[in-house]
Amino acid sequence: MAMKCILCVDDDPSALELRKLLLGAAGYSVLTAGSGTEALEVLDKGANVDLALLDYMMPGMNGDELAEKLRRKHPGIPLVAVSAVGQLPQAFLNI
Repeated sequence: MAMKCILCVDDDPSALELRKLLLGAAGYSVLTAGSGTEALEVLDKGANVDLALLDYMMPGMNGDELAEKLRRKHPGIPLVAVSAVGQLPQAFLNI
């Protein structure tokens, strides 16, 4: 069985490293991106991703904007939102 690949997107390098370590220890292949733009570049280069784990609060392109672009460009990738905010905006809940 092929190893599943998760793309983690977060502007906090410590959070990315922690997720990479935890998910890697659980048997996943993990790609990381420090911004929405970087995440799109990773996918445009042909990365085969089974799941995208998105931070909501990012400068530039926030998680909501990235989710919308991913829905259009890569509709087969399931999206999971991660955030420190108490309640995600309604638009993000419709992923």
